Amino acid sequence: MPDEAEAFVAALPVAKFHRVGPKTAVKMRALGIETRADLARQTLSFPQDRFGKSGSWYYDIARGQDDRPVQPDRERKSSGSETTFSEDLSDPVQIEAGVIAMANDVWAWCEKANARGRTATVKIKWADFQLSTRSRSLESAIESRLGLHQVAIDLIRSVFPPPKGVRRVGVTSQTFDRNPVARRLNSLFVKCNRRLPTRAPSAGANRAQKKRQQDCSDRRVDGQTEKKIEAGRNHSPIFVPRCRRIRRRQVHSLPLYAHVLGAAAFEDPALPLCANSGQFWPASRTGQVDTRR
Repeated sequence: MPDEAEAFVAALPVAKFHRVGPKTAVKMRALGIETRADLARQTLSFPQDRFGKSGSWYYDIARGQDDRPVQPDRERKSSGSETTFSEDLSDPVQIEAGVIAMANDVWAWCEKANARGRTATVKIKWADFQLSTRSRSLESAIESRLGLHQVAIDLIRSVFPPPKGVRRVGVTSQTFDRNPVARRLNSLFVKCNRRLPTRAPSAGANRAQKKRQQDCSDRRVDGQTEKKIEAGRNHSPIFVPRCRRIRRRQVHSLPLYAHVLGAAAFEDPALPLCANSGQFWPASRTGQVDTRR
């Protein structure tokens, strides 16, 4: 109840307050300060002389004063949901059902905020109140509810069979990517990186590559040179000069191409992209991702 708040806070140990760590709490207890009420009885000079710049902070929080501006619109770094079971569970099916329900709650927020996380974490509180966490970070963002389900289930299954009863489970998504264009490009680049050949090209492939580099300035497409990059809403092809074709060692710098080309050609979020030998095309025009040299 509100009228009981003052008495409740007055009895709180100092270690419960923000920015009072274990070492500071030990030092305060050595000075005879055990609770918030003990700290509130001190003058401003008492904590300042013994804790330096932090002394003013301790003096203010003991009186419920915090002049920091409220930031209600700050960007969230994670989204999680937890549930406590009515009884300790040891049945994997029931535990997995709880994990899926929490993943659904997290995904509902992700869709509302248009955010997709690359890292999923499952938290388990056991019957003896000990905590365990399992986390996995992916190369690209999790783009579907089923994808989040699969990662969360894989993580919870890593503790099966449970050594003891499970009291509580939670699912968290983090490392958000809120830009849908960047998410799709990053997913494309990851796929290209996986499909690039791991062996050295043959001598014939090297000769063909050199010839394409020599002809890159002369090649004509629809009456325009490749140097004139087109980026229109009509989804016309966007060309990168052949002499700058994408190689395995250049995959890490591919987002630079997207920055140079601009986002005009990628305005339609429903249209996936493909990379074809250094050319960016809408997938509806090519039908596949081809990274052959």
